[in-house]
Amino acid sequence: MVTHYPREDLAGRCVAIVTAFHDLPDNAVTEDEAAFAKFASALRRGIPTPGMLLEVRQVWQLAGPQPRLIEATVELTDAFDTFTPRHVFEGTFPDEAVQAITADVTRGGHFEYAGGGARRGIIWCDRSMGLGEPRPWSAVYRLRPEREFGEALDPEFVEALKQFVSRL
Repeated sequence: MVTHYPREDLAGRCVAIVTAFHDLPDNAVTEDEAAFAKFASALRRGIPTPGMLLEVRQVWQLAGPQPRLIEATVELTDAFDTFTPRHVFEGTFPDEAVQAITADVTRGGHFEYAGGGARRGIIWCDRSMGLGEPRPWSAVYRLRPEREFGEALDPEFVEALKQFVSRL
């Protein structure tokens, strides 16, 4: 599933593009509402439920002479156990600019209900938000069961991440 939407909370005509690969029950694209209801019911009761959601996220600033990538993220969620919002990133990253880029209330999008699992990812952000000289920041992270992250990924790895995300 691919979604595209404006990031009106960021300066410079930003847009987010999210590509999701999943095996979750999805009553929006199939007629199996019973499978989705069973999945959602288990999550609401805190029952561990199998599933996988891989999101590839890119945020672009479009106002300049050339579009500039300001966020590249790959995140895997599995081991679902609660019906929890995906957009809850507040306080995850210590940098104010990164927090502004990741604090997107529509971040969960179609899978907003599927934030209650083991979430692990790789993120790169341009803290200038595409409006000045690049100020890169990167990390690997885990949001559950506890929040952990390690900063400053190897520049070659960051370039590979940006290239991968930009292709989807």
